[in-house]
Amino acid sequence: MARAEMPIFVRTFDFLSWLLPASNHFPRAHRHTFTARLLGAAFDLRERLERWGFRQQPCKPALR
Repeated sequence: MARAEMPIFVRTFDFLSWLLPASNHFPRAHRHTFTARLLGAAFDLRERLERWGFRQQPCKPALR
């Protein structure tokens, strides 16, 4: 299965697409600190999943 078709990548992209606009509606007193931590964690998850996906692809043998 191609990396782009894996459900985990599609779902995390959908989650981030929902989370970014939703975070603008948090209460003003907590918006900056809570939003920064929440979005940071969400983007860290996405980055780690992408690194995992690249590691799972088989390496091509070197041409000689």
